[in-house]
Amino acid sequence: MNIVVDLDKLKRSVGMEMFAQGEQCRNRGEIAWMLWDRPTMLAEVVTDKDPRYQVQIMLMQEGENWSPSSVRCSCPLWKNAWCPHTVAVMLAAEVDSEELLRERPLNRRIQRLSVERCRDLLMRLQENDEARFFIAGELSQDRNTIAASSDYEAIMRRVSEEVRTVAGDLSYQRHRPERAEKALAELEAMVALIRDRMDDGQSEEAVFMLLGLTGEIVTVWDTVDEEAGSLYGFFHDLSQVWLDAMMAARLLPKDRATVETLLKEWNAELSNYGIEALEVVVWVMEQGSDWIPVILEGEVDDPDFRTLVGRSWLRCLDRQGDDQGYLQYAQTMGLHLEHVCRLVQLKRVSDAISYSTEYLQREHDILTAVTEIARLDGETAFQYGVNQWRDLGDAPHLAKRLAEMAEVGGHRAELLGLHRNAWRADPSFHRYRRLKELWSGDWSELASELHAVYLNGYAPEEAIRVLASERHLDELIRVMEQAHGVSAELVREGVLALIPERAEWVVRFFQKRALAIMNEGRNGEYQTAALAAAYVRDAYRALDQEREWQAWKESIIVAHHRKYTLMPLIRPL
Repeated sequence: MNIVVDLDKLKRSVGMEMFAQGEQCRNRGEIAWMLWDRPTMLAEVVTDKDPRYQVQIMLMQEGENWSPSSVRCSCPLWKNAWCPHTVAVMLAAEVDSEELLRERPLNRRIQRLSVERCRDLLMRLQENDEARFFIAGELSQDRNTIAASSDYEAIMRRVSEEVRTVAGDLSYQRHRPERAEKALAELEAMVALIRDRMDDGQSEEAVFMLLGLTGEIVTVWDTVDEEAGSLYGFFHDLSQVWLDAMMAARLLPKDRATVETLLKEWNAELSNYGIEALEVVVWVMEQGSDWIPVILEGEVDDPDFRTLVGRSWLRCLDRQGDDQGYLQYAQTMGLHLEHVCRLVQLKRVSDAISYSTEYLQREHDILTAVTEIARLDGETAFQYGVNQWRDLGDAPHLAKRLAEMAEVGGHRAELLGLHRNAWRADPSFHRYRRLKELWSGDWSELASELHAVYLNGYAPEEAIRVLASERHLDELIRVMEQAHGVSAELVREGVLALIPERAEWVVRFFQKRALAIMNEGRNGEYQTAALAAAYVRDAYRALDQEREWQAWKESIIVAHHRKYTLMPLIRPL
């Protein structure tokens, strides 16, 4: 395992002049020290003319080797890219990679320090203004945590009491579903309140609120119907909040140990019911501060697990307002869409497009990027989206969004291709008509292609509207024979198109439908049966067969005269 630098690529990225300056900096021995705390390289560079500069390089593992993914330096030359000092450190790291890789991670080296040595380091650090404010803030937070511990326990008890009043209603999921749904809504509101606490920087309070909430939920869980599927979604949301809270909260060691013990007990109990929502929270607590290198070094195989933890960490960085850290970790963890969205939020549109062009490959991600960029620059978003759509070849959902943008922006050259591809995701009557307006060739060729999709049972309501308007009656009959759950309004639209030329089919089809409902006594569908009978009446009259209609109607009345809900609907026809 080595730290590898592609020198040719580095030269192209930084330019020959800066590369030479970095080599000179390394050769003059200006690197005071380097530390490899995977995945981060820390170093300090000292020169005769300049003050001390702190360098941080994030490295990404590629097989057996490590290569740089992002760099930072405290010097004025660093502008979100390389500078001579970062070049010097990277060149030195490649040469000394074996020695650096043998070093213990920083957190483990700190754990070996004596109390006296820790005090000495803190006293030396406080000579630096930035470090002094950081240390003072940490000590102040620790003191506040200790002083507020009893307050947090009171909050936990209060939340437990509030949850206890509603959690028991979850057991009514089967027999009183409206009562259980109300209880679940109140619990979800509590989770939302806890999220608000974290957004306000009250992560410690959020942890104790979660303790009260989760403890009561687990207590009543064995009384809840196992068919209560909606609760599984609730536990998923709850685990997300737990994960965010434990990453952000600064707890006393005894409190953290208590939380970890309880979470393990609850996770074990819920796992018996197939709910493993708290497993990821337990894992993060067990890892302590080492979870980031474990994730980044690829020791977690499950991609969903990695994504879950990574997104939680990004939310934590977002609450801290650490944009640079957010971008670094999003890229390193492979959360490329989050990286793009953050660049857009920072109004770095050109950077967002460059990055997304290189890393985004899924249609959904590109569609999201287009939507976000369009908030700042609609024209740029459209051009970016069209380029990506062409590269994908078939992206109907993206094409649908771009077609809307093209209509507004007047991009007529792209309209036909976009609407044709978008039709696969949205085969609506409106889009069908728009395609017909834009098509300049033999429309019957494209119409046959579109109708074939309708005949396969796709979007039956839109199919009825299209085929009725186009007077493709045989195809319309096939669709109506296969369609189920179509609105009464659209059925009527199809019937009106068929009666002038296919009245016999209307009679046979709707007689069968009406009698099926009446004979089986499906009183909840008697309105539908009466409507079907009305279509039979209209078709008979179009055929000039009033006598046949009256005879069929009378046969219904004789057979079903005791169905007092049905008769008031049939007699007036």
